[in-house]
Amino acid sequence: MIYFIKQQASLAIRIGIAANVEDRIQQLQAGSSRKLIHLKSIYTENDYTSKHLLHTRLKKIRLNQSHWFIITPAVKNFLDKLEHNKFYHTSKIKYLLSTAERSVNKFKIKINNTKIREKMNIAGFNQSYLAKKMKSSRATVSLALIKQQTSLFTIQKMAYALKCNPEELIAE
Repeated sequence: MIYFIKQQASLAIRIGIAANVEDRIQQLQAGSSRKLIHLKSIYTENDYTSKHLLHTRLKKIRLNQSHWFIITPAVKNFLDKLEHNKFYHTSKIKYLLSTAERSVNKFKIKINNTKIREKMNIAGFNQSYLAKKMKSSRATVSLALIKQQTSLFTIQKMAYALKCNPEELIAE
């Protein structure tokens, strides 16, 4: 069974496999400071193949190469189309996912400028030093701060440089 779990007060969703979803949520909850909410579960002919498909197609919004992803409007729309505890063929998942995948490829994340600048001050970084720590250009950092949006990849690099969780830098 493939499950979709959301962290309360967060933009993160987990996509995973479990024989017993409730037991899996309890295991994950033990290591999470935020309440986990079971959105839905689906059955497929091959859960591993279907999970891999989801992870591959949504890789641009994946958080730190984990099972966690950013909930974009397109992903929310995809989830809304799935019925809880229903069986889906992989071809149907591909079809439902196609719109979300196109949107994900263009998706820019709104950043929390205040939080980023606060973290930069705590770390003693200016934009140039942050860019250097990110192994990126100063223009990338400046543009993100000016437009108040960027790619997930840039957010993850910023978070790594600032030694924080990427979610802390994302605007709600």
